[in-house]
Amino acid sequence: MDIKDFRESKYFTFEGACPLWDTSRASIYVDLPGTEKSAEYLGSFIDDINVRLEWLDSHRRVIEDALIEDGMVSLAEDWVQSLPKEDGEDFYVVEDGQKVCLPITADDFRKSLRLVEAAVCFSGGKALASLELYIVCSPDYFAGHCIIATVSSRNKVECKSLAG
Repeated sequence: MDIKDFRESKYFTFEGACPLWDTSRASIYVDLPGTEKSAEYLGSFIDDINVRLEWLDSHRRVIEDALIEDGMVSLAEDWVQSLPKEDGEDFYVVEDGQKVCLPITADDFRKSLRLVEAAVCFSGGKALASLELYIVCSPDYFAGHCIIATVSSRNKVECKSLAG
């Protein structure tokens, strides 16, 4: 991404969008230290922002593995099982109208993940940017909620919660 790809943000320092994880475009938010909001200030961080976004795009599988290890497939099954099942049918219809059969395989879960937002946070300084990720599923296993995951500056991935 380049400086021209960003604009000032109401909630973060800057925001923009770029293709990640084979999606059309994911919203990108940048939270810089201090109160400065000039293009020049953003420019002093642009290489670091791109390093984090390139890591994010090329390490999708690492993030997927962390979500699975943190029990998100089981949680998705719990959410799906809470839906009414049509009489005599072996599937559930989730929020977005798609049919889901249980159990949900790890491969089906991986295929369902869509990165919709990523925040690059520089609270620890330039070289210590962390990521906050907002990931949805299609089929919508979590009824309109998204998965929140973080990636530390040392690339440790943690699943934090659901939001919706």
